[in-house]
Amino acid sequence: LSPYTTEEVTVPGSEAVFVVDLSRTMTETMDMSDGSSRLDAVSTAMTLVMPDMPDDLRVGLITFGEQSDVVVPLTTDRNLLNIPTSDQTEGQAFSFITEGVNLGQSTLKGSDNTASDIMFVVSDGTVDKQEDMTSALIESAESGTKVAIIVTGTKEGTYSRTEFDPSPTASAVNPETFSVAAEHKNIEVFEATSPLEIQEIIQENIDNATKKDINTPFTLFRNLAVGLGAVGYLIE
Repeated sequence: LSPYTTEEVTVPGSEAVFVVDLSRTMTETMDMSDGSSRLDAVSTAMTLVMPDMPDDLRVGLITFGEQSDVVVPLTTDRNLLNIPTSDQTEGQAFSFITEGVNLGQSTLKGSDNTASDIMFVVSDGTVDKQEDMTSALIESAESGTKVAIIVTGTKEGTYSRTEFDPSPTASAVNPETFSVAAEHKNIEVFEATSPLEIQEIIQENIDNATKKDINTPFTLFRNLAVGLGAVGYLIE
């Protein structure tokens, strides 16, 4: 008889920050059937996943493009976490992801939290200053933050970019942008081509960061009671 049983518990004090690309390519069409954009898909996915987040999980929102902004500091108020749709933004000309990642990490470090932290970086994989970006992602991972990169795009179309074109025309997922960073044990790259896929990726990573299996000794007493009862039955 085992004296322990495995029980899933929520880790208190966990925090998550979403670093979302607002560049022009994120407003391009993702779903050919209804014309919705990559940004629309991210916004829809967040709406779907928020009710299932742990109540005490503090979540923040960072956006980046030509500049990075803390749109929502770490909070448990889900009503504040509104990612703009393509109808609400024209998209910015550049995608300076490095600044967004650094701002996301400083937001997590600015708290007194010592529990599991996770940073979601949501982009279509078309970024500027790629070497700086890789360093920023690895630095965050080295600090203990779990980094989940969600690359959004359409299954149709091809990715193209020239060295002299700061506004790329990209209609397909391009996870290769993050291939070097993804070699780090705390960094994982996911591809998503629909709101449901984005939702599932977010939910899975939040569950992994906020829920842990622990061994509890309480079963020992139950097992002893069962064992003693069996012995008593045999004696009779």
